[in-house]
Parts: sequence; structure tokens; C-alpha cells
Amino acid sequence: MASGSGGCLLATGVRPYDSATKYLDDREVPAPMPSSPRARGGARRSTAPAPLTAPPASTVVTVATAPSDATRAGRAPGGAPPGTLPAVLAASRAVYAAIDLVDTTIADRLGVHRSDLRCLNLLEHGAQTPSAIGTALGLTSGAVTALVDRLERAGFARRTRATADRRSVQVEIPPESYARVGHLYGTIAGAISAAFADLGADEIAATTRGLARFADGCRAGVARIAADAPP
Repeated sequence: MASGSGGCLLATGVRPYDSATKYLDDREVPAPMPSSPRARGGARRSTAPAPLTAPPASTVVTVATAPSDATRAGRAPGGAPPGTLPAVLAASRAVYAAIDLVDTTIADRLGVHRSDLRCLNLLEHGAQTPSAIGTALGLTSGAVTALVDRLERAGFARRTRATADRRSVQVEIPPESYARVGHLYGTIAGAISAAFADLGADEIAATTRGLARFADGCRAGVARIAADAPP
């Protein structure tokens, strides 16, 4: 997990969520089912006008309908409970700060720059050309060359010739380096799993949807900033 790194968990079996990959095992997180016009356990409300005269008491039948999920949550249908969105934003900032701490700690332990770690997160998906690395990380060709040189000296990357085109150079993580990096991210993955281990299936599903919405919101915010070009 990383601020701007896609949050890879190398060699742990956990897929990252970055601009090129939808993770959570590459499966789309199902959206909440739309509310049904028929109340759960009850009958559809009639839209016919009320009778001008009440029927005899012996014919009156009271139909109890179950309250909607929104009513039980204390909010109007289609909206979040009042005052809860600021709490979501505060929790999101805490998540972002925790991810930033993870990246800083792992980069320091490996002795690499933060941008180098972002490159490792990218290379976890397979070998990349220098130009692809520059595009993904927003770096110039000279900066990419310096970055790959640092990773090669540290033993975390190597340049190889592409199989399809021997003239093309690719950058990849040597197999022996996966264990070094994967051990650190595996420790983080284990701690996160332990933090959620006592939750039920419904709570896990709700958390998964919430995290997916958080990621969607981050990308939407970035898109708005990009569209709002400075003068």
C-alpha cells in the first residue's frame, strides 16, 4: 500500500489497486442492490385514492410493513446519516497516513528512495520498459535511468532484453529479490488480516465496498484536479 504507489503487497498474494489494475483479486466489487419498491416482508403501497367513507370496522385490515434499511439507519432514503461523512473523511485521512507510514518504513528498511519503491510496486506486475516506467511514475527518461541504476546497484532490479524484440530493454525484479521485499509487505498484510479477523462476513463485505469507494473517490478527486488546470 502506498501513497501514489498503488499499495502493492509483493509476493504475498495480495493484488494492488493502482491506476492500471483493479485489485481485490481483479474482481469488481458488487454495488449495493437498489432498494426494492416492495418493502421487505410487506406489501406494495397502494396509489389509489382513499375511499370517501371508511369501511366497517370488521373489514379493516392493518398491514405491517418492515421499515426500510434507510429508516432503520436513521436517515432519509438515498443519503448518509447526518454528520457521518466528516467522520468518513477523517478515517480516510488516517488510512492515507498509515499507508504513507508503511511506505516510508519499508523504503527505509530496504535503503531505497520512495520513488524507487513505487517502481518496485510497478514491476511486481511484470517487466516494464523504461518508457512505461516513466509514464506510470511521471518521470523523465533521465530520472528513470537514474532510478533503475539505483535499483540495480541495490540488487532490486535488472535490465534484460525483451523476448519479442531483442532491441527493446525491459526492467524486472530478480527472483531472489522478491523474498526480501515480500517479507516486509507480508508482515503488513498479516497485521491487516489480523485486524479484520474478528469481523463477520457482512462486515468484511461492507468494509471491502467502503475501501473500493475510497479508492474511487481518490481517483475522482485527482481527475477533478487535473481538469481544473491552473491559470
